[in-house]
Amino acid sequence: VVDDEVSVRSVLVQVLEKYGYAVTEAADGEQALERLEEKNFALVITDIKMPGTSGLEVLKKTKQSYPDTQVIIITSHASLDTAVEALRLGAYDYLFKPFDDLTLISAAASRAIETVRLTEENRRLLATLQQQNRELERTNKILENVACRDGLTGLFNHRYFQDFLRSEIDRCQRDNDIFSLIFFDLDHFKFYNDSHGHLEGDYLLRQLATLLEKNFRHSDVVSRYGGEEFVVILPGTSKKDAQHLAENMRCFIEG
Repeated sequence: VVDDEVSVRSVLVQVLEKYGYAVTEAADGEQALERLEEKNFALVITDIKMPGTSGLEVLKKTKQSYPDTQVIIITSHASLDTAVEALRLGAYDYLFKPFDDLTLISAAASRAIETVRLTEENRRLLATLQQQNRELERTNKILENVACRDGLTGLFNHRYFQDFLRSEIDRCQRDNDIFSLIFFDLDHFKFYNDSHGHLEGDYLLRQLATLLEKNFRHSDVVSRYGGEEFVVILPGTSKKDAQHLAENMRCFIEG
C-alpha cells in the first residue's frame, strides 16, 4: 500500500489485513520501489498523486520489472482522466477516495489477487503441456522409428524401403535426377542356418547389417528386404558408381 497520507494508508491496511492479506506499507513512490526490489508482491495499491515519484511512475516501473504484479490506482473523482491513463499503462483497476464503501477495497484486491493466481496457474499448466508435448514428440519418434525398422537387424524394413523408393522415383522424375539401387542376397544362407542353428544365423544377419550401415553414406537408405536379402538406395548415384560400390562391398563381406 503506497500513499503519502497516513490516514488513507491506515484505512487500506486495516481493511486488507482484516481480510487476511499480509500488507507492506510505503509512504511514497521511492520507498515503494525500494520495497519492490526487496520482495515479490502480488498486488500494489498506490495513490496517483504523491510528492516525488508519482503513482503512475510506480505503475510503469512495476509493470516493467514485475509484469505479473497487479496494480490498483487510488485517485479522486476529479482525476478520472488520470485513472483512465493508468489503465492504459497496465493498471488492473482504480479506487476513488475518500472511500465511501470499504468493501470495494477488499473486492478489488480479491479480484486482482485472483488474476495473479490464475496467471500463475496458467503458466504452470502451459509448462506442463509443453513438457507433455515434448514427451509425446519423443514417444512418437520412438514409435515412428520402431515402425520403420527391422526388429532383428535394426535396418530400415521392407515397408519403409518401398515408401522411400516411390518417393525417390517421384523426386528424380521431378528434378531430372538419378539414383541407383543395390540388391544383396546371401548365398547358401539356408545351409548356414541348418548347420549352425538359427541363433547363429540371426547373429550373422546382424553383423552383415552393421557392415552395410558402416560402409554406405548417411544419405543412402540401407534396408532389409526380407530373409537374407538386403537392398540399398543410393540417391544421386550413377549406375557405374553403384556397380563399383556394390563390388567393393561384396569383396569386403567376402573378406
